[in-house]
Amino acid sequence: MPNIDRTIPWAFFDGAANQTGCGGGFVLHINEHHRYLAKMGLGIGSNNYAQLSAIRNLLQFALTHHITDINIYGDSMLVVNWINNATECHSYTLSNILQDALTLKAAFNHFTCVHIYKEHNCAVDQLSKAASLLPRGEWLMVEHNDEEEHRFYHRPYIDQRDQRDISPEN
Repeated sequence: MPNIDRTIPWAFFDGAANQTGCGGGFVLHINEHHRYLAKMGLGIGSNNYAQLSAIRNLLQFALTHHITDINIYGDSMLVVNWINNATECHSYTLSNILQDALTLKAAFNHFTCVHIYKEHNCAVDQLSKAASLLPRGEWLMVEHNDEEEHRFYHRPYIDQRDQRDISPEN
């Protein structure tokens, strides 16, 4: 398990793609007692599309909840490298989503994104696989705060650019 600084919010993300669709998930820990679990249906796309969409949606969610410091963990070395500007994204379709994520990343005061092995990302892996069965645009969000649990379900608008020219090769 990675060494996690629990003095600031931390999160895990993942994406999954199969023949029926793709989905993303994240778990955002505000602190030891307060966390959000999210799964989102992303339509049709590649695993890289699902991974990148999951981290972009995580960043957007964190910022809307006034989180400005965050440590993020994911099992996609490629997406972690893209977010950290360690490698370039050469996919036209994915570069739009990456640019959105990098713009969101710039709004944080403290930001890290670290690669972890798949066995340390099991909970979010299960969320993203379950999310791949959701229709495009549907989200399920669960908020845990101490002993309380709140479930939210919504179907927000998804930017049409995300679905343009997406094929399993991207």
